[in-house]
Amino acid sequence: MLFPSGSMALVEGVYKANTVSDSYNHMLAETVRRTVEQALESDPDRIVSILEVGAGTGGTSQFVLEVLENYAARVRYVYTDISSTFLNHGEDRFGERFPFLEFETLNVEMSLRSQGFDLGQVDLVLASNVLHATEDVLVTLQHCKQLLRRGGLLVLNETTHKTDFATLTFGLTKGWWLAGDGFRIPGSPLLRANDWTAALQLRGFKESKVLTSEGVDDAAALFAVIVAESDGVFSSDERRPEPRRKPKVTQSAPVVIPTETVPQARIVDAASLKSKVIEELQGVFAQVLRIKIDRLIPTASFDSFGIDSLVVVTINQKLEAAFGVLPVTLLFEHQRLNELADWLIANQTPEQLVTFTGFPIESSARLAAQTRPPDTSPAAPVPPPGDDDALLRGIDSMNESELDALIAKLEKEVQLS
Repeated sequence: MLFPSGSMALVEGVYKANTVSDSYNHMLAETVRRTVEQALESDPDRIVSILEVGAGTGGTSQFVLEVLENYAARVRYVYTDISSTFLNHGEDRFGERFPFLEFETLNVEMSLRSQGFDLGQVDLVLASNVLHATEDVLVTLQHCKQLLRRGGLLVLNETTHKTDFATLTFGLTKGWWLAGDGFRIPGSPLLRANDWTAALQLRGFKESKVLTSEGVDDAAALFAVIVAESDGVFSSDERRPEPRRKPKVTQSAPVVIPTETVPQARIVDAASLKSKVIEELQGVFAQVLRIKIDRLIPTASFDSFGIDSLVVVTINQKLEAAFGVLPVTLLFEHQRLNELADWLIANQTPEQLVTFTGFPIESSARLAAQTRPPDTSPAAPVPPPGDDDALLRGIDSMNESELDALIAKLEKEVQLS
């Protein structure tokens, strides 16, 4: 409903050309600009590292990127989001104009190292109306702090009062209802400004500063920009991830087609077909997600690739070009490439599989025969010797030509004997 057919237009409109929202985005952007300026004054040769958590449609990003344009050669800006759809949107919108941008999938609730992020390397972590949409704000702030070097700044732009509009709009999203800690405004995932400062203090950030519109008290402000400095100390129970190993593929025995039936057929076993389907699926997913194919491990869950309901719409459209209409829940019910490949092989026609994979088989009938499981149904019972009734029933079922053939065969056997 919020993203019809994957479109960002409706949600962008919530923050775009909104006077109040724009004023706080300007406030955050100006905080970033001053911090970068001061850092480069003290060390003109350094590269200032900035990471934005949950950049989404780029509503806040635009304000920040524009004030950083003059520092393009001295800034590294990592635009992150949990959704690959938002990353692709951000890259299309900003990638060409701001060459200092990088785009990475990040779930701030999960282990950072397991997602490929080093700890203690970032000068500025930005987050605009996103950190409240997590289950435990203390865990989320801990992960933000792990990204920061000593003296690095966490800069938040957050809604700090519950409104019916926000609840009716963003209450449609899963993140709005994730909260499981004790810091939230009742009936919402939001925190008041003083609750943010309390949570930041518990996580060991130095004294934080709350910025609001001029003349508006912190407690009465609908929004707030909150700036907190890291003391560089954080606990981490994270271990470096084990190197990814290529999953083992169990080779099943090929079902051989009798050569006298199809003398020119190429014999291809079921495991090879599955490998080819997975390979093609990896190509589709890599194109949509804009990531390298070697990251798409067939046994890994789609969540680890940054796939959400918005990405699913695009992937379904790509697959339907080859297979026709598919169940809209397909990628939710089969959340690994190997599982999806199994479903396609079991449920799609041989012609569709040939079209999708480019399999070098002349006849789709041969493909069907090769991929069809062996017939394990019991054979028809053979009448035991001496069962005259069964023999008579068999003779009664014969037509005239079959009876003539049987009589001729019996006569020949009698003559031979």
